[in-house]
Amino acid sequence: MEDYPSRLTGASLVYLNVVARLGVLGAPLDVASLPSPLDTLADMTVRLVDANGKELDTAKGTAILGHPIDAVLWLVEDLQRAGITLKKGDLLSLGSFSKPLAPKAGDSAKVIYEGLPGTPSVSVRFR
Repeated sequence: MEDYPSRLTGASLVYLNVVARLGVLGAPLDVASLPSPLDTLADMTVRLVDANGKELDTAKGTAILGHPIDAVLWLVEDLQRAGITLKKGDLLSLGSFSKPLAPKAGDSAKVIYEGLPGTPSVSVRFR
């Protein structure tokens, strides 16, 4: 994988539709079962590794607007201003824990959520 060029801006991300084109889902996490859900989400470490296990990037849970829950609250408020109300079961994309990387055909990557029960991970292969 390669870094995106330095000229990449928020506007160009929207133009390229990279922020909403596709997603990868893992198994649901029962946040209510965590002894301290807010601390757990803030303290988790998210690692992005390539097919050989080489670390491409890493970040804490706080990398998204200071806390993943802050991103949820911001999104709920922004959607409400647009007249949209979220419903139970709606899926949210809160952003990325890693810097933007440009995959090449044949690349694969794995995201590992250290600090969450069972150390969940999701993998993707690019065509």
